[in-house]
Amino acid sequence: MDAIFKRQKDISLGIFIDIKKAFDTVDHRILIRKLQHYGFEGVELELLKNYLVKRYQYTDIDGFISEFAEILAGVPQGSVLGPLLFLIYINDFPCATNFQSFLFADDTSLFMSGNNLKSLQIQAQAELYKVEEWFKANKMQLNSKKTRFIVFNLPKVRRSEPFTIEVDGEKLVRVSEEAEEKSVRLVGVKLDEELSFKYHAAEMKAKLSRVNYVLARSKNELPLNVRVLIYNSLVRSVMEFPCVLYGAAKAGVVGTVEKVQKKIIRNVIGARYRAHTNEIFLELGFLKFRDMVEYNQRVLGHKICYSTLPLNIRSDFSLVTGRETRAMKNMNLKVPFCSKRLFETAPCLTIPTAWNNLDKEIKIIEKVKPFKNKLRKSYFDKYQNEPKCSSRGCYSCTGSSQRS
Repeated sequence: MDAIFKRQKDISLGIFIDIKKAFDTVDHRILIRKLQHYGFEGVELELLKNYLVKRYQYTDIDGFISEFAEILAGVPQGSVLGPLLFLIYINDFPCATNFQSFLFADDTSLFMSGNNLKSLQIQAQAELYKVEEWFKANKMQLNSKKTRFIVFNLPKVRRSEPFTIEVDGEKLVRVSEEAEEKSVRLVGVKLDEELSFKYHAAEMKAKLSRVNYVLARSKNELPLNVRVLIYNSLVRSVMEFPCVLYGAAKAGVVGTVEKVQKKIIRNVIGARYRAHTNEIFLELGFLKFRDMVEYNQRVLGHKICYSTLPLNIRSDFSLVTGRETRAMKNMNLKVPFCSKRLFETAPCLTIPTAWNNLDKEIKIIEKVKPFKNKLRKSYFDKYQNEPKCSSRGCYSCTGSSQRS
């Protein structure tokens, strides 16, 4: 998201690679050579060799057992070392191409930008040939049928212009509003070409609605502590996971999530339909969705200011420096210029904005836990001070708001 933001004037290309059985195709001999290259030797190298080799598998069907076959590739899945060894195996991949690479376990994404659509296509295709060569040299296989790409920041009138790239002789599927596939999933988040997150929000709404149905049917059977547990495990976790990204989307997109959240907390507490929810949030100690988004943005802002985030994340942010100004005294982060509504969901913009609007007395709390406690308390104080409903004959303030 931030890479796209930094190239606001250019057309950006994102390629989302699918690797066939990624963890199962790690060649042991290549992995051992790479371990040697990174400095493993002697007893340590022999220990890792011993960990990998002499593993066997067999098939059992209705008591008929096959012969044992030695496993010559793959890292043990479900183990602590497995993902680490896989990361070591693919660590040199970014050096093989001029794409900007984003690696998260076996989720591999490629990024490139340019001011001309045709030249971007030619350059991307040339780099994809290098990607193919690396995967072949490392005995891994790209799944071209499941690999997708999106062209970002292209005007609507130009989206019908041809743009094709291929892997292993097969054209890759383009994700766009005009295509059959409207979004692509990246580390659990659905991305679309307009960065609207409407498809992600729609999927979340469906998930949360199923939980709400269960709570509505069982609210008179389950005790309150169990309903709160269900909320935290099946509702809050779903809403909070990528909220720093999709929470900055248009009001109409995140509004659907807010409505479902209110329905759910009414069923958690046992209130009737259309009951006012402000007091319910306060009683249960739950944050409203928009406040949840801002809370997480500010927590990240705190970790940036006090350098508790990894450097590769902090490098996209910087504190206001220079002459003595109010912004510098308030420990503000620099807010980059944004040219289009399309880019307003980028964390390098939303996190500094949320952090800068926070009171300095909370910002100066250095320890993370006391900072979080003070920050949460500020939201609940706000709920406490919100004016009560003054509408005469309000349906929500009558019997409808009573507990079931």
